[in-house]
Amino acid sequence: MKNDIYEAWKPIRNFLRRVDPKISLEVLRYYSLFNGSLNEVPPAPPSYIEVNKDVLNRGTIGILPWDIELLAKEIVYSSDEGLTSYRYDLRKWRDFANLMQKLRALDNRISEVGISQSNVLMEMFRIAHRQFPHQQDTLNAGNVVRYGKLFTHPQVRQIVLDKIGLPYEKLIAIGIGYGGIFKDYAAITQPTEGLAGTNITLGDLNTFLALYSKGFAELKSQVSTDRVYDNTFMYQYSPLNASPLVRFERGKEVTYVCTSVNRLSFQVTKGVYYMLFDDTRFDNAFGNAFEEYVGEILTSTVKDANGCMVYSQEVDTSDNKRRCDWILEQGDEFIMVECKTKRMAMGGYVNLDDESIMLQQLGILADAVVQTYEGYLVYKGAGYSPPVYAYNKNKKGAVCVVTLEKWYLYGEPLSRLRKVVEDKLTARGINPAIIEEAPYEVMGVDAFESLTYLAASGESVMNIFTEHSMGEEASHEFSTYIFNQYKNALSSYKYVFANDIDSYIESVKGP
Repeated sequence: MKNDIYEAWKPIRNFLRRVDPKISLEVLRYYSLFNGSLNEVPPAPPSYIEVNKDVLNRGTIGILPWDIELLAKEIVYSSDEGLTSYRYDLRKWRDFANLMQKLRALDNRISEVGISQSNVLMEMFRIAHRQFPHQQDTLNAGNVVRYGKLFTHPQVRQIVLDKIGLPYEKLIAIGIGYGGIFKDYAAITQPTEGLAGTNITLGDLNTFLALYSKGFAELKSQVSTDRVYDNTFMYQYSPLNASPLVRFERGKEVTYVCTSVNRLSFQVTKGVYYMLFDDTRFDNAFGNAFEEYVGEILTSTVKDANGCMVYSQEVDTSDNKRRCDWILEQGDEFIMVECKTKRMAMGGYVNLDDESIMLQQLGILADAVVQTYEGYLVYKGAGYSPPVYAYNKNKKGAVCVVTLEKWYLYGEPLSRLRKVVEDKLTARGINPAIIEEAPYEVMGVDAFESLTYLAASGESVMNIFTEHSMGEEASHEFSTYIFNQYKNALSSYKYVFANDIDSYIESVKGP
């Protein structure tokens, strides 16, 4: 298989050896704005780029942002600076289309030799992890404010400043500014002054560019390591994810080319996590920040709405361990909410032929579910003394594990999670039938935000959980389920903290 895929890749390498890396990456910046949806017309191209009219009319969907991301990596790997001439020019539609055909041939060959009946369900799972973020990792109010609340939390703020060198307010303000520029322009020159009308200095801009850019030669060295020509090729990590700006020095001119606007958006929101996670102070501080954020969502959205009440964490006096972070009471029902910042490791969804990493990752989620069920049993046994939320045998319970990031659990991985949860319940002496008594769901925080809106609108969370886990859409990811089943109810939903986005701009305004 390895030789087959390597041979299918070689035409791409040979083609890219004959392109100008800077011009080629500038062209890809434009195509990175395509989001892969038939419903969205792509932006008009710059005058120097030829684009087929069918592409602009969206008669074809052949240009996809995840493909462009891979091509950027391959351009850095295969092309060279300093040649006197280049045979191909991606500004010409003929040459760009030629490259896309070679990429599609490689993709097809990987499917032929690397995908089989035994791993096709897992292939669907990793496709979701590759494709969906490109439609979601934008600088919208939800992403900006959600991560702003986490990275400006009192326990996290100093860690951000120590590790990054900028307060998060300045980081996101610069990110929003450059994100807007790169939607219209492929490159910027080295700044010579701070941003007029703000307190953002030239030093702040240089710190930002140092965080998110690397020189072409350095990136070329990085993309040359750990390359494997197998069925993981299209999913392997790219250093351009962390450094979406490529620095070119040609003569006296220094320019920064953006390879993907969405990747830059990701890095200044969700991606900040990866700059902080190795700090010994971070794990507990970030967990506390996320727990408080979820509580703020609950209290701001559902408290006192349609009979809803919100209660803080319970502590099991038998071992002094918290068993859940929040409790949402809704009439004669209650939901025990556990918050987790854990993200699925890349190995959990990239490798088709070794499921051990995925199962280990699912085990972490399953532990959170089981831990909350243990709390549920303590609650039923009046083990909380004094209880934050008093036991009432007439109330029905449910379990909700909220993750900061989406795990895209549907189909086979979702079935595996349910099996792991049942096995862990059994191992701890808990009858898995408890799931029928108190259903559970695992969801990303964006889905939880929508769920709280539905609860505030009078929808029963218990019914939503039961209908999903027992109904025809049991194999669907939870967010997909509620957005399909409650489309009308969610049509008027607005992110509860959407207006807070203005505060990040106000915070950097100058005198």
